[in-house]
Amino acid sequence: MRPILKNLLIVLIVIASLAALYGAAVGVSFLVIRGSRPIEDDELKARMSELIPAAEEVNEIVWGAGLPADPAAGPALASVTGAQYRVVSPEARFQNIDDLLAFISGVYSEPFVREHISYIVYKGDEGLIEEMKPRYKAMKVIGGDGSAVEKLGVDITNKGFTLGAVIDPASVRFTRRVPEWNGLWWSADRIVVTVSETYDGVTSDREISMREKDGVWYLDEATY
Repeated sequence: MRPILKNLLIVLIVIASLAALYGAAVGVSFLVIRGSRPIEDDELKARMSELIPAAEEVNEIVWGAGLPADPAAGPALASVTGAQYRVVSPEARFQNIDDLLAFISGVYSEPFVREHISYIVYKGDEGLIEEMKPRYKAMKVIGGDGSAVEKLGVDITNKGFTLGAVIDPASVRFTRRVPEWNGLWWSADRIVVTVSETYDGVTSDREISMREKDGVWYLDEATY
């Protein structure tokens, strides 16, 4: 056999061997991750006791009644179609978009906020059949001294939905780990837990996804 062909054959054998080892390692790592438990139920209960009350507030702000508008800002105008923004009430907990987003990001995971919340809260979505305006936006208003002041505005035409789910954080228990393929290896930062949820007077078990980042667990799906 010619040297060049012999060397090529060796290279191909090495590549095939490495591919087989990589495939085996990928398979083993999936099973190891799937069968492991990254957090105990006591820790889960402590974290969920923080997350669930905060999530209830976020859910109302994003999908429910929303932040109240300042009554002095005036009602919606019948002659105007589409979104109508008014500054939020001085009594509202959040007075600017940055504080609102920081609060939301402390409850829900970064991927969930990016994919399911950001377009509702402040980005809007022009790709929909009917363009969707964000529920909140920064507004410039004239302050008492005549200078422009940035305030948080809310779309008063967006009435949101009636939310009714009540989750008992003390009922949480670990269910399973969910390996996710990141293109090279399995990611091990997502789990599914089971909680007791009461909705419309009926109590039942419900599974909820959670995601970890830098040692902190966040909700990875809506809890309303």
